[in-house]
Parts: sequence; structure tokens; C-alpha cells
Amino acid sequence: MRSLLLRLYGVFTTAVQPLVRRKLRRRAVAEPGYGVAVEERFGRYDESITGHAQCWVHAVSLGETRAAAILIAELRRQYPGVPILLTHGTATGREEGAKLLEPGDTQVWQPGTRPAPWRAFSTASSRASAC
Repeated sequence: MRSLLLRLYGVFTTAVQPLVRRKLRRRAVAEPGYGVAVEERFGRYDESITGHAQCWVHAVSLGETRAAAILIAELRRQYPGVPILLTHGTATGREEGAKLLEPGDTQVWQPGTRPAPWRAFSTASSRASAC
């Protein structure tokens, strides 16, 4: 039964993708950050998150990103030279997160809730566990 429900969820979320893209375009009018790197939300990442070890920090919102600044500083202290992979769910969180980046760090959107984008993210960032 669970497998059937997951499949139905996958079919539904695939079917509504055009609506999600439309929503992001409309939201980007008021908050331009929502128009940045939209394909990442659908599991399409460039090579910046592949092939090298990184410390993955996930901070969805602005508040979580501000709190994560302390964690990131400590990770940099304990694991010098290891880049940070910072993921977000909101434009304000992403904007704040950009202030925390150093050369070599990567910032991407968290993938949506569909299984395929998560698999793509997991595959692309498979080395993001250096700390």
C-alpha cells in the first residue's frame, strides 16, 4: 500500500510541475531570488556539487541560515580547507547564506519533495560528507 501511495504521489507531483514553475516565476517578480537557479529545485545541478568532499549544511529559512552561521564557523575551524555545501528553501535564506560563502563553497536550492530530484541531489552531492 505504501509503495502505491508513493507512486501516486510521484505521478501527482510530476503532473503539477508546470504549476510549480509558474508559481516560482510569479513569486520571482516580487522576490527575484526565487528566479535564481530554478532547475536546482527539480534536481538539475551543475558540476559544482560533484566530485569533491564538502560539509553539507541545510538551512531552509532566513532564521535557520542565521543560526547556521555559528555551525559553519565551527565547521571551518574543525575542518579547515573543506568547502561548505549550503542548501536552502527560501530566497531570503539563500540571500543570507551567500554572505557566509567563501571561495570553493557551493550554494544550491534544496530539491523539491519528489523522489527523482532527491536522488539526483544525492547522486550529485554523494561526496558531501567530509565532516
